[in-house]
Amino acid sequence: MSRQLEARIAKIPGAKRHLPARQYGQPVDLGKIRSNLTLTSLIAQDSAELAYFCCIDPAIKHRQDEQNAAKAMRAESLRMQTEQLAARNAAARQQREQRQQLAPWQRGYQNEDQPDAPVCNWLRCVDNDYRQSLDKVLRQRDEAQAVDPTQSGLPTASVTWFCETQLPQLIKQERYLHQVQQHAENIQLALLAIESDINRQTEALQYEKAEKKAELAKINALLS
Repeated sequence: MSRQLEARIAKIPGAKRHLPARQYGQPVDLGKIRSNLTLTSLIAQDSAELAYFCCIDPAIKHRQDEQNAAKAMRAESLRMQTEQLAARNAAARQQREQRQQLAPWQRGYQNEDQPDAPVCNWLRCVDNDYRQSLDKVLRQRDEAQAVDPTQSGLPTASVTWFCETQLPQLIKQERYLHQVQQHAENIQLALLAIESDINRQTEALQYEKAEKKAELAKINALLS
């Protein structure tokens, strides 16, 4: 009977390696099977009759199905968001390519030869706006060093001024509004990628946790 039960469980994909070891002639330890979260989940999903025979809580399958459904929904939502952002980026790239074919006075935004704003490296500025920002940074740097000669790097006051004063004025112009919108989409794509990595790592850690708990249960059973 024990060999038949082991053989039946071993037919379930991924279950064989979770079967508890037993000595010849000894019955299968159903308690050890039930203590292995991964194995009980596999059995419950494969056969209600086998789960009943092993005295496995039938609610396990329901909970596992709910978790799998939630996981699938999160993955689908992430895929759709990624595709939507990729489509918007592709459309924006096409618009930029079309604009590049226009005369400079027709483009409505700066070209690739224009410098980055001194406060951020993703916003390209026309000469007047760049000079205004650079002058502000240099003046505030000098003021900060007059108070503390060890001060270096970009002054905090310059970042505040740029975000609260200059940038709100700049985005009233299409050339800057377009760049800010594109930067926001790039950040969103990066966040989605991070979320995807977190989900994969979480799932891997949950699996590892279940494995460790099963291993610990076996050791504790030997020690008891």
